[in-house]
Amino acid sequence: MAGDSPDSDICRAIIDLDRYLYLIERGFRVEYQGELFVAERQ
Repeated sequence: MAGDSPDSDICRAIIDLDRYLYLIERGFRVEYQGELFVAERQ
């Protein structure tokens, strides 16, 4: 169902990649620790 799609692994990976690229493009240093992003402005 469409309501379940945000919970799928592939959707989660695409969302995480988008967030990662957004932060990198704005000058952050980003690390992925477990299931969390840790971002620090450079």
